[in-house]
Amino acid sequence: MKKLFYSILFLLFFVGLSKAQTNNNISVGAGLEVAFPTGGSFSNSSTTGFGPSATVDYELHTIPLTLTGYLGYLHFGSKSAQNTYVNYNGASANVVPLLGGVKYYFVPGLGVYGTALLGVEFFSLNSTGNNNNVTSYSGFNYPNPSPNQTKFTFAIGGGYELPLNIPGVVDLSARFMIISDANYFSLRAGYEYKF
Repeated sequence: MKKLFYSILFLLFFVGLSKAQTNNNISVGAGLEVAFPTGGSFSNSSTTGFGPSATVDYELHTIPLTLTGYLGYLHFGSKSAQNTYVNYNGASANVVPLLGGVKYYFVPGLGVYGTALLGVEFFSLNSTGNNNNVTSYSGFNYPNPSPNQTKFTFAIGGGYELPLNIPGVVDLSARFMIISDANYFSLRAGYEYKF
């Protein structure tokens, strides 16, 4: 899962960098994210998630829209063992969201935007300890040993780009990720380098 994340991150960065040589409306960003499970079995069985994320934006100058790509990696721990939602202590989930969508700037030049994204999330269940008999985690049924699942994702959110005296902005954003029975709310702080 980590190899996939770093491979896609590497690709996104260098595609953005190569496009930046010919366009000045590309930005590449990196940030840290914290995610809070919201409702359903995911919030009953998972702790707060943490991880890095990367973005690539392509600004459309004719309208106040920006095409955006988003890649993240989040680690969610397990709250407890042997309850309705988690059948093993030490089970955790790693989530890799890969989404694309648009940002809409409400007032061009002000930095306040709304965003809508579509994509997939790659879930990976990890279990540690002496017993690897994890049968369910957060409402997802798994076979042994450490299974993977892919879920369709829709996200809505917003943010603010704080301008700096250097070519870039601090991007502060929040989004609600809608994924079957594994919804979560995330907060992100990152730096966007504008070419």
